[in-house]
Amino acid sequence: RQEAFQTNNALVALSSRDGAHKWTHLMTGFNIYNFQGASPGDGTMVFMDSSGGVYRLNLETGAMLWESGVADRQASFFTTAAAVVGPNDVVYCVSNYGDNGIVHAYNLSDGKPLWRTNVTLDAMQAVAIGRLAGSEGLSVVFGIGTNPGHPMLFRMIYRGFYAFPGIFWLLALTSGCCCCRRWRRRGSSCIASFCSLILMFVLVLSSYVAFILAVHFLNIQLKNQPGWQFGLQLFTVPPSPQRIVALDAATGAERWRHELPAFAATACAGDDDELLPRMISLHRNEGLGHPICLPDSFSQAVIGGDGTAYVGYQDGRLFALRDGDGDGELRGDGEVSDFQFEHGFQASQAIAPGMLAVVPCGGGLWVWRSA
Repeated sequence: RQEAFQTNNALVALSSRDGAHKWTHLMTGFNIYNFQGASPGDGTMVFMDSSGGVYRLNLETGAMLWESGVADRQASFFTTAAAVVGPNDVVYCVSNYGDNGIVHAYNLSDGKPLWRTNVTLDAMQAVAIGRLAGSEGLSVVFGIGTNPGHPMLFRMIYRGFYAFPGIFWLLALTSGCCCCRRWRRRGSSCIASFCSLILMFVLVLSSYVAFILAVHFLNIQLKNQPGWQFGLQLFTVPPSPQRIVALDAATGAERWRHELPAFAATACAGDDDELLPRMISLHRNEGLGHPICLPDSFSQAVIGGDGTAYVGYQDGRLFALRDGDGDGELRGDGEVSDFQFEHGFQASQAIAPGMLAVVPCGGGLWVWRSA
């Protein structure tokens, strides 16, 4: 049983009354990531594995009613997205197939495939389902593009500290042996030689720490953009295309798209700027909190009753998108607007009648009410 839980390959159900164990469902060949179960309210649950397989289970017994999804998927086809059940009794999945993101839809009743659309970019977030302004019927909305990574300081620590000590000590031992031979010929002790090497190691290590801290603060001042970073490509990432897409929920045909500038930063907004303050706060609060946000490239979208789609983005902006004239293009302030939070989003935004609520990684609860 212990082995079964080492790779996120088991679902466990507990009683909501007393926490008693009800059932365990073990996956075969594929794992789960960012588990997001969707229940249509009939005593069943739908979920997706991290490679694009979709499953429907009985919530009471754990019995599998059907398994569907991408039949020829591989465990390496990884996504952080999920499956969502629409009000039309269709299951919508977002996953990756090789180097391309895909959206695929299935009948809730039997898991029969309905359609599949290639969206070309990495697909790492689940869809929102609803009625969009300017479009007939239901639509699905979601963001696509590579997820952000760790702050540059983390990258320099990971890559520099793993490689640097090993290389240095190899050189140190080699030179130490040579020095010992020379010092012995002169009748001197090898201890002085090794002490010198240790001192050299401390000095070089301190210099490296000072260097990465200097790069960290310079990166913050220059807004985490890679143009200044010269020979630091080892610690940066290539710019990645990003896009928000709306598809016809019945056919998978594209309704509109909103292209964004390629994302060139190593981490999401706020993760570089707030890294050290968060680490200090983490220490003072005895481990409560987390030093980084590390979200998906987009938060899961939500769709308002007026047909406006709201999507949080890794650069700190919350987008409001509305194709009011239904021409398939988003233009002008009336159709595209944004609000800059300076932080990424782990949570999806929330909608209530006449209200939009947002919780960015920088903290706080931001609420808008309709006029």
